[in-house]
Amino acid sequence: MRWKVIRMNLKKSQIIELFGLPGSGKSTLARALQVQMPSLQTPPEKRRIGYIVLCFLRYPLRMVAWAVLICVRALPLMRQRVFWYSLSMLAKTCSDMGYAVSRKGIILLEEGFTQRLLSVATKPSSPLITKITVWSCVPQPNRLFVTQYKRELFKRYSASHPRRVNNESGFEEWKQTVTTQCLQILKEMNTGSWPIILIEADTDIAALASKLKDV
Repeated sequence: MRWKVIRMNLKKSQIIELFGLPGSGKSTLARALQVQMPSLQTPPEKRRIGYIVLCFLRYPLRMVAWAVLICVRALPLMRQRVFWYSLSMLAKTCSDMGYAVSRKGIILLEEGFTQRLLSVATKPSSPLITKITVWSCVPQPNRLFVTQYKRELFKRYSASHPRRVNNESGFEEWKQTVTTQCLQILKEMNTGSWPIILIEADTDIAALASKLKDV
């Protein structure tokens, strides 16, 4: 019975995921859309075990693949703080997706699995690996909003952030990788089955919200 309810909810829901470089305006866009659309649903700030389990039950092989991917990326670098930080972010993403698939209406994910592809990479993947990861390991949203605000990128990564502690050169390499990977992921997304909407600084958020309400 529970799985039937989830399927019914999925048919009546629209999952929107935000995508973009760190500091490109995802949080700003999310707040602006919530002002324009009070009915817009967003996951709770804290991770919920129940939602993580629900996500795992719906995408078991993908979740195992993601756990392996994080281990392969982080452990060879002997950076335990990055490893645990990556697992923590994956848990939050799983919780958010579990929330989304259990709801009706329009659900906004500030950082979904598409966005998580950026943070996992320590070195740019080949186009083939990116394509396989995108189409095989990413639960696809109904729409992908790509933020292109002109802001100071990577600003939130302070000196105490796990990605920077005692490894400034590694952090700079990661920044370059994320920037390269962002374009590569978008290239694959443009050939996909769900709409990509570019959000720039002059985008009319009220008009965008109005279109979403008509869906």
